[in-house]
Amino acid sequence: MTEPASDEEFLTPLQRIYLEKSQATLRSDADVQRRTQREVRGFLGLIIFSMLALTPLVAVIWIGLLYADTPGAAAIPPVTRTVTTAFLAVFAVSSAFVGWRLAYRRVRSSVTIAIGFIAVTGVAPILIALALGTDMTAAGWSLFWSSVWILYLLLSRRVKAVYSPDHQATGEIFE
Repeated sequence: MTEPASDEEFLTPLQRIYLEKSQATLRSDADVQRRTQREVRGFLGLIIFSMLALTPLVAVIWIGLLYADTPGAAAIPPVTRTVTTAFLAVFAVSSAFVGWRLAYRRVRSSVTIAIGFIAVTGVAPILIALALGTDMTAAGWSLFWSSVWILYLLLSRRVKAVYSPDHQATGEIFE
């Protein structure tokens, strides 16, 4: 008993060449899509930019405003000003470190560190507002946006592709 003939046996040489090229293109397109998925772009790029540059810049501006020659800044007690400055400095350095980890260390622990940092920055304003008895609206928004970013880091296909164990750290933000 003979095996049934495959469809390729009935192809002309020109049809075979076309079939081989189309299969190579499909493999090539899949490779491009896989490589593109591992690039830092979109929301992941936004998180990295925010942590690496934007948050430290805003912290430095706030520190500058604490020491500005204005009636509001003059009303702040020196101890409060010193503690707030130290907190903002630690916050800025921590944010820059987490952003650097996400940008340059393509390992899963970078995402874990980022999730921990975002969780702390989401919960800390609520605890401060409760301790001071102030309005919870801003603290609630902080918790909301922290939750959104944590869910993104946990569920995003891009994050999983960029920080997967089989993806080697290249030391470059963009490949």
